[in-house]
Amino acid sequence: MQSSDISFLYHMEQNIFLQRVMVPLAADMYNKANADTEEEIVKNIMELLDLEAKYAEDGTCVGGSQSCMKYFWLAQIIYNDIIMDVIPDDLTKEQMKIIEANTDRDVEGWRIDASLLKEAGLLKSFGIYDKLLAIWQNICQLKAEERSDG
Repeated sequence: MQSSDISFLYHMEQNIFLQRVMVPLAADMYNKANADTEEEIVKNIMELLDLEAKYAEDGTCVGGSQSCMKYFWLAQIIYNDIIMDVIPDDLTKEQMKIIEANTDRDVEGWRIDASLLKEAGLLKSFGIYDKLLAIWQNICQLKAEERSDG
């Protein structure tokens, strides 16, 4: 099924699509990401997204990839919630210095696995932490709509 088909289905029957598709997927994401602390939740979401970005010498994001689950893929389509937006489009000179010190450059530029930023404690300073929390809040909102009668 293509993204245009999913968008069409969503716009035709939003409530049904949300209850039958998005709410169960959000409940699954909730179960996979939920933890005792906010930091652990952010870490879990980061792992589920599996983001990687490529940056040019000037700090401009020139590409990237993600390997994420159905919930995130569908959220991108129906909410225009671009998962790659979690990663900054442009890095400051200070951020590039951190990247240069912690990663290897290849022919295309600097390839950054977002989990590296997590391990280095840089999610907040790179503006990623709050974006991951916003994703978590969306998951929680949908999870709250879960019906107990199935």
